[in-house]
Amino acid sequence: MNWSTLIERIRGKKREFQMDFHALVRLVADDKAPEPDVIARALQDAGKSVEDLQKGVELLQKRRQWRQAIAQAEALEAERPGIQKQITAANRELELAKERHDEIVCPLDGKLHLIKQAVSEAGEARRHLWDTCSHPELLDAMADVSSERDALAKQRHQLQCERDELKRRGQAALEESAHARSEAEAKASRNQGQNQLARAKQYEPELTRLAKKLATLEQREQEIQQRMLEP
Repeated sequence: MNWSTLIERIRGKKREFQMDFHALVRLVADDKAPEPDVIARALQDAGKSVEDLQKGVELLQKRRQWRQAIAQAEALEAERPGIQKQITAANRELELAKERHDEIVCPLDGKLHLIKQAVSEAGEARRHLWDTCSHPELLDAMADVSSERDALAKQRHQLQCERDELKRRGQAALEESAHARSEAEAKASRNQGQNQLARAKQYEPELTRLAKKLATLEQREQEIQQRMLEP
């Protein structure tokens, strides 16, 4: 056997060992590992260690994961044209909807502006008519109603303040009773609080009467103001 033939046989043997090692790596990675003695002999024949096998398995698993990631991306990429088409269609529908919205709303906005302007001008005109009204009977009636309304409003406000103060004191007394040092003090605080709350409740009928009276006066005032709008 000449030297070149020997070298070629050695290279072929190395390729055989290399292929055997790769096959072993794939078997282990696929959970189809042969018996331990078979693995040991294959590693020895290939000039590999257990650590080499472990690294080979780990690398193969990573390469499979990377290849799977590529396959998944390719599958998703195939969906891109259809998705983009749907987005384009949806965007077009939105543009058409905006156009329809503008066609409807723009004239209405213009009309709404005219309404607001007319209402503002009417309010100013109303004030001018009230200020320039010279009818003695209406002016006297408005003065009387306004004076009586102001007096009743002041009276109601005063009564509300008194009622609210009684409520505040009554509630405070009830809360203090929970922290009293003795049962006698607690009872006294409860009695005081209940009395003040009862007194506050007595204000309600008069406040209700004043509220009704004020509502009547306000209605009367509006009627007079309406008559004052006549030229």
